[in-house]
Amino acid sequence: MAILFRRSNGIYYHITSQNGRRVWRSTGKRTRRDAEKYLRNIALAGQPKTRNGSQTPLFSKFLSEWRIYARANLRPTTVKLYEEAFRSFLRHRGDRALGTYDSRDLEGFKAERLREVSAAKCNIDFACLKALFYKAVEWEVIQNNPCKGVKLVTIPPQRPAYLTKEECARLVNSIEVPWLRDIVTFAVSTMMRAGEIVNLRWESVDLKKRVILVENTEVHRLKTTRPRFVPMNDWVLGYLTRLGPKEGFVFRLPSGGKIDVLWLSHRFKRACRAVGVSERIHFHSLRHTGATWLVQGGASIYAVQKILGHSDVKVTMRYAHLDSAELHSVVNWIRPDAAD
Repeated sequence: MAILFRRSNGIYYHITSQNGRRVWRSTGKRTRRDAEKYLRNIALAGQPKTRNGSQTPLFSKFLSEWRIYARANLRPTTVKLYEEAFRSFLRHRGDRALGTYDSRDLEGFKAERLREVSAAKCNIDFACLKALFYKAVEWEVIQNNPCKGVKLVTIPPQRPAYLTKEECARLVNSIEVPWLRDIVTFAVSTMMRAGEIVNLRWESVDLKKRVILVENTEVHRLKTTRPRFVPMNDWVLGYLTRLGPKEGFVFRLPSGGKIDVLWLSHRFKRACRAVGVSERIHFHSLRHTGATWLVQGGASIYAVQKILGHSDVKVTMRYAHLDSAELHSVVNWIRPDAAD
């Protein structure tokens, strides 16, 4: 795999390994973007012809180039999601020159995928493919995105699944493993994502200011590039004060090993099923739970937006829902028969 490096003369060189030796070759380019385009043009040489006669690589070949970009710019969990979508696409539509796919291929993939997975999962796979083809357009590998004009599967809107306070208390009290019980309580209290929690380090915890800094690190990438500060409630402050401060990751297994996100999610799901809570509840639902409780308690939707780290308040607005009991309470404020 080629590695780009800019020397003191301002020129980018690509480094390869041949027979155990490091080989430097000049790209003649002064920007990383131009150097990457130069390398892609080399990779395209001798690739299959498309229907209009231009040269484009096989889907699998372009995917190899895309992985270099993905490892540097996307979270590992996101890359896994993309890879799963690409495997499904290759299985259904075959490995062909990238420029030969059209909207019919994407519509066909969507229809075939719907027989295997839910509409939501089908839309996720399609979104991954659309992003890949847009990257190919941006890199000038193909001229048009075949996903353009292909619509997502229509899904009826659903409010986020969350636990009531009674359900949450019953669940937490049923968990016999102390570290798992603590993580569940921590997740509801901070509304942090599973990946953010298991990758939280002590240097990001400020007990004096009662805030947790959530930011991109070498081992974990956020959904957005902007860091955010999560305020601690009394339980979180007391819990972290008793724990530390220490060094390294805040949450670890009793053996000292790092907690895996998927493994944590499976353990949590098992605990949910043991007490009979809704199958819609997953670990991410703890984030929904905390946000919903805040809104139901009267918190400003904009305050909740800031804590959750949403860039658009429209995303946060989905938590501004009321249950039937609250609706009855609200409408009872209207008393036409009562005097002022």
